[in-house]
Amino acid sequence: MSEDARSWLAGLARRGITFTERNGRLRCHPASGYKLLTDDELIFLRHHRPDIKAALKAGGSRSEPPISVAPAAETPVSTPTPAPKCDYCYQSPCVGADHPMFDALHAADPVVVKRRDDRATQEMWLMWAVGDISEWRHW
Repeated sequence: MSEDARSWLAGLARRGITFTERNGRLRCHPASGYKLLTDDELIFLRHHRPDIKAALKAGGSRSEPPISVAPAAETPVSTPTPAPKCDYCYQSPCVGADHPMFDALHAADPVVVKRRDDRATQEMWLMWAVGDISEWRHW
């Protein structure tokens, strides 16, 4: 059993990371603690696995109480509630009437449908009034 392994375990315990041996394999607690190990600590783990297991069997670093250190990535962060998706363009938020493709993206919107029908009706009556019906016979 190596004194280096005990000091390594003690240093990790101070940061709130502990190891146990289960079925001959080392387990990191909490599981996310493995991601917090530095490159040097990972190299030590790879090269001194038998020494670490022996130190754990002998009592490891149980004499020192762990200090829980929450990593910055795991702290709860309040996320803003996203705007609801538009029923027609499926964007969150809606693209808005100023968007050049608004009519195409909102083709099923009743307001856009009414506007499109009114425009077509107006064009039809205009062509009827001018007498140029021959244009829409070819359609």
